[in-house]
Amino acid sequence: NIQNFGGKFPANLEKEYFQLSTPVGIEMRIIGNGRLQFNIAGSVQPTYLFNRNSYLLTTDYSSYTQDPSLIRKWNVNGDIEAFLSYRLGAFHWQIGPQFGYQLLSTYTNKYPLKENLMEYGIKIGITKIIR
Repeated sequence: NIQNFGGKFPANLEKEYFQLSTPVGIEMRIIGNGRLQFNIAGSVQPTYLFNRNSYLLTTDYSSYTQDPSLIRKWNVNGDIEAFLSYRLGAFHWQIGPQFGYQLLSTYTNKYPLKENLMEYGIKIGITKIIR
C-alpha cells in the first residue's frame, strides 16, 4: 500500500506514457518571401496509449493504486505554433513558440479527478523538401 501522507518510507513512483500519435494539421505562411517567412500552424493528433498501468491517486487522496480500466486508451491532442522560417540552400531553419493541449482527460469519466496534459516550449527545427 503506497501512502500519500504520513507514509513510513519514501517511495518514487514513475508515471510513463507510451503513445502512438498521427498528427493531421495545416501550416500557413503569414508574411515573407521565399527566403524569410513567418508561419503559423496547428494540428489535431489522435493518440493511442499503450501502457495503462500508471499509478492513480485514490479518491480520498491518501494512497495510490493501479487500475488500468480508469485510464483512456484513445485521446486527442491539439497543437498550435508560430515560427520564423529561414531558407538556406535546400534546408529551412525554423524557430518559434509552440503550445500543445490534451483535449480529453487522461482518465475515463468513472474516475472523479481530471488531468489534461499541457506542454509549451520553443520549437527549433530543420526541414528539407524532398522532390
